[in-house]
Amino acid sequence: MEKVLTYTKRKKKEVYAFLGNECINCGNQTESVLQIDHVYSDGNVERRTQKRGRLALYHRVMESPERYQLLCANCNWEKRSVDFKVQRGLELDSSEKGDIRWWILFFGLTLGVLGYYLWEEILGFRSSF
Repeated sequence: MEKVLTYTKRKKKEVYAFLGNECINCGNQTESVLQIDHVYSDGNVERRTQKRGRLALYHRVMESPERYQLLCANCNWEKRSVDFKVQRGLELDSSEKGDIRWWILFFGLTLGVLGYYLWEEILGFRSSF
């Protein structure tokens, strides 16, 4: 069991280093508060359609790093707040509307939803996980 934990910790450090070892928003470098975030806020879709678990996530990060980023817990919760509002069509605060990250998020969500729809509905592919 200890070998598995050691391997998992080693892979985590490798992935964090690959993603820059700091929150891309505020620069926090405290490993205990860093979290892997889905840039396009499609983690819910990924969890339904892909293999689960930390090692599987680490593998996906290394294969498609443009889809992931490191955020500290505070910045990740701020992003989730905006994501929640966008996904549910709720009105954003004026401070959230002016943030360029909101526009990136909006277009990323739109592309992510369209991509998922194309994959599942039009092309007829279903996940086997």
